[in-house]
Amino acid sequence: MSKEKTRGLNSFPVEIIHNIFHYLEKDISTLYSCVRVNRNLCKQVIPYLWNNPMPNTYSPVNIEIFIRFFDEKVKNLLKNQYELDIEDSYQPLFNYTCYIKILDPRGVRRAAFYWLKNYYVEKFPYSDIYIDFKNNQIIDIIEKSLLRLILKNSLKIENLLLDLAEKYQDIPNCNIFLLKELQEREEGEEGGEGNQSNHSNHSNHSNHSNHLDQPYQSYQSNYPSHGIREITKLSIMNSSVKQFDNIQEFLDLLPTVCKNIKKVRFYDLFFIDPTMELKLCNVIKSQKNLTSINLTYNFVNILRLISVIKHQANSLKKLVLRYIHHNDMFLLNTFDQLINLEYLEINECYPINIILEPLIRANLKLVTLKINDIEIRYDLVESIIKSSGSTLKHLELNIYIDIIENSLPLSKLCPNLSHLDLKVSIRMINDDDDEYVDDLRRKKPTFFNYINHLKHLKYFSADFTYYVMSYIEDFDRYINFINFPSLRFISLKDQYYSSSNSFKRRFDHFSTMFNEITFYIDSESDEYYLDPLEDFVREKKDSGLSLNYTFDGYYNFVATDRILY
Repeated sequence: MSKEKTRGLNSFPVEIIHNIFHYLEKDISTLYSCVRVNRNLCKQVIPYLWNNPMPNTYSPVNIEIFIRFFDEKVKNLLKNQYELDIEDSYQPLFNYTCYIKILDPRGVRRAAFYWLKNYYVEKFPYSDIYIDFKNNQIIDIIEKSLLRLILKNSLKIENLLLDLAEKYQDIPNCNIFLLKELQEREEGEEGGEGNQSNHSNHSNHSNHSNHLDQPYQSYQSNYPSHGIREITKLSIMNSSVKQFDNIQEFLDLLPTVCKNIKKVRFYDLFFIDPTMELKLCNVIKSQKNLTSINLTYNFVNILRLISVIKHQANSLKKLVLRYIHHNDMFLLNTFDQLINLEYLEINECYPINIILEPLIRANLKLVTLKINDIEIRYDLVESIIKSSGSTLKHLELNIYIDIIENSLPLSKLCPNLSHLDLKVSIRMINDDDDEYVDDLRRKKPTFFNYINHLKHLKYFSADFTYYVMSYIEDFDRYINFINFPSLRFISLKDQYYSSSNSFKRRFDHFSTMFNEITFYIDSESDEYYLDPLEDFVREKKDSGLSLNYTFDGYYNFVATDRILY
């Protein structure tokens, strides 16, 4: 029976197997279980387990897998001078470094740190040896050697993550990223001048498949060493007030080495100076086909960095701007060139009209629009929604009910929406203004008319402030008449103290449409409110109803279909 099962599994097309593993890529425990099934499945899953082996701050990595293939001088130094017991007999089954696609130099140092810490704990369990993360020669040696090993042997590093925070010190010497030392050594080896001990440790493999079918004997292969030359994603973060020389040198060489970057993310650069900003500008300008730019700053003037975005106007598909505060009208001469954008996200940028007005002139055809607006400029947002029209599929907005009163409904502006995420508010009002309150209550259908008749909507989430729910007292009566024929998920979250009857009405309506319904209730609620609801949940448990308690002061109704939305 087991042989038949194994044979059936091996007969699966490779494309299907890879699609399954790609879906499970972040489910590490399941992937490890697949490794134990059989040899063939093990070979297929190893690349997914090792594409980013050092992502976690506290997850130890078995450095012995790599130390065995360090230079002999390095191994002798660790053994003799630092008295580390390195197991030479350990024989890894795969060339694990060849699968690494995400390189985080800080993660490499982190891996060395936790390995050394665990090493001393196991060897000297009653010792109080202190391991300094920033200043430790053993960590320095392992970090440099491991980074060199990864850069030389990885078949293709796609994503480079640089955290330049002071607590992680500087990035290693730039020559490592250029593979200069490795290239010079390899040229010497080809001329017969190389280290003979290294030659004895290496063997070539004709192809990748054969390489996986036998225990891995060395880290030498027929594949060229690209290092970081072929990266397509670059993320740089800097919260340090210090400017290290190596960082400046690295930013100078980056545009000359990396020509195929598609996505850049510069975030939390709180202390960027004009020199560093200019270097980052050169990185953006040097790329020929940038498709995504993410800029996240705070309290920093980055006008030059924003202005160079125009150099990528033809290829740029995605733009994310967060926490950018400026008032320079020069941006009006740049953002109107971004005519090919498909994804736009703006989060707490001020003043927002500096960004939106030129984008309106660009006549965008967006697929995704996300705006967390700290200002009330729905007129500008509506213009972008209108220009996108039927191409817009995903929309996230902050809206004010009293401002959208005379606005067109979304079904007229963007009829093909599949995802809608709204934060719904009203402008702060004076509770003594009875005339205004009465007028607002008379207009309560405004919100429902605004969202109704979205025939393709699959995901709907609405987050209501206290004021909204208190003035739409019969909310549930209106929500029952909304026409979302394709809906697969709905979340209604509010700060208003809804009654048990309100939740029951929601359940009675949505249980005819969805398989699973959950109420999220503030744990601070009194027993008078909770007891009848708990009884109701127990009664309807077989109908897919559950009750969860939270501490955030919100009340959330979530209904979902088992069909993925």
